[in-house]
Amino acid sequence: MTINYTTLLGLALPVTGTESGTWGDDVSLGITDYLDIAVAGTNNITNDLDITFSITNGSSSGSNIVASPNSTTAQYMQLLCTGARTAIRNINCPESSKMYVVNNSTSGGYSVVIRGYSAGPTYTTGVTVANGEKAIVFWSSVANDFVKITSSTTTTTATNLAGGSLGSVPYQSAASTTTFLSGNTTTTPQFYTSTGTGSAAQAPSLTGSTGTGNVVLATSPTITTPTFTTSATGPVLYGGTGTGSSLTLQSTSGVGATDSIVMKVGNAGAVTALSVATTGIVSFPTTGAILLPVGTTGQEPGSPVEGMIRYNSTTKQFEGYSEVSSTPGWYSVGGSSISNDTSSSTAYYPLFAHATSGTAQVIYTSNTQYTFKPSTGELTAPVHISSNGFMINGTTVSTSYTIASNNNAFSVGPITLNSGVTVTVSSGQRWVTI
Repeated sequence: MTINYTTLLGLALPVTGTESGTWGDDVSLGITDYLDIAVAGTNNITNDLDITFSITNGSSSGSNIVASPNSTTAQYMQLLCTGARTAIRNINCPESSKMYVVNNSTSGGYSVVIRGYSAGPTYTTGVTVANGEKAIVFWSSVANDFVKITSSTTTTTATNLAGGSLGSVPYQSAASTTTFLSGNTTTTPQFYTSTGTGSAAQAPSLTGSTGTGNVVLATSPTITTPTFTTSATGPVLYGGTGTGSSLTLQSTSGVGATDSIVMKVGNAGAVTALSVATTGIVSFPTTGAILLPVGTTGQEPGSPVEGMIRYNSTTKQFEGYSEVSSTPGWYSVGGSSISNDTSSSTAYYPLFAHATSGTAQVIYTSNTQYTFKPSTGELTAPVHISSNGFMINGTTVSTSYTIASNNNAFSVGPITLNSGVTVTVSSGQRWVTI
């Protein structure tokens, strides 16, 4: 019993003078069954794995064809790939002349690769059939690999357009009008846009991009945690659309003690208007001014917080809110603390106001013309004028006193000196009692 087989489809070739009484089985199992699957047979590949085919042979004892699904018999005509895929899967086929109709109807979005294999094993590059694609592939002895000759995915060969230059990109700028964008002759990726607006579906998925040009995104796109290594230009920044949404400006991690958030205005940011240090201190390094909130007394905040400051247009004063334990409220900003000085021997200058009510906007001193010494109670002036016609003195001297040189004194009596009190008149001076 001797049978040879064809090289390509492995069809039975009974040797002359052999196979007595078994020719019917030889033809049915070794030729007819194989012609059937080679012309019209479908191998349904459902496993989420690579699969390797081999040429099987039939004889009077059986066809040896591995039944579909997931058959490893190489002679099937159609390869129907179905079921879920979690990665690109390879279909390894013998490196012999054979044509396959491949239908990639898997789910998961992955391609299948039809490639040749030989002992070792070694594999060819193969041909890719994309998810959802239907293609005819065959083994090419010229390419020494599988080649795709037709596909359900249509490929159009572009006709050369008149105009443009090296690297130019054409786009339809108007009806029956083709315009060319300036070319990019380098290997650096570059995205082009027309003057129209794009959509989210049309916008490229950017994982890295360099060069120049614009990318047009959908209206109000969401950009998640972008990092700008250089300057970024934008007309308006919004904190969000929901209740309680805020716009947050913050430094990145690892900033130094001298780093800060800086806001610049003017041509190309010529003026630094505001700077926030890492300590939280806000500074305004300009020679101009800060415009505080301005409003009337009736417009003061209804729920003030200690530390607030504003300009009151009713009182014409700067005011701040203070949580004074006795009477919290809005107080005029400015002025000095009052000290009850009874011991200083230095002559001070009394202060004067420009008005008799309200809050003094400007205060004045008498220079050296009018002085007061807290330790003695002496009030000194070059001339005393009694506008109502009276000079008043007490009738009792209760504290010892010395009339210093170059000074005289007078009193309207009678005058009584309290016990232990003395009045000393310096040499050459006089104390007159009327």
